[in-house]
Amino acid sequence: MGLHVHFAVVAMYLVVGIVLLAWAIVCAATAERLEKEGLAFRTAFLICAMFTPIAGLIAVRVIATQRAARPLPARSLQS
Repeated sequence: MGLHVHFAVVAMYLVVGIVLLAWAIVCAATAERLEKEGLAFRTAFLICAMFTPIAGLIAVRVIATQRAARPLPARSLQS
C-alpha cells in the first residue's frame, strides 16, 4: 500500500529536477546574451536565476537602448 506513495515522490523529484535543469539552461542562454551586451556572465546568471529569464531579457533591451542612445566618440581630424 505504501509503494505507490514512494513512486509518486520519486516521480515528483524527477519532474522538479527536469524543470530546474530547463530553468538553468534558459538562464544560461539569457546570461550569455547579456554577456555580449557587456554584463558579466555570473552576474547575469544570478539575476536570471533569482528573478526570471524575462528580467534578463528586459535588461538586454535596456542596455541595448542605452548603448544606442550614446553619442559616438568624436574623432580628431589631425593626421
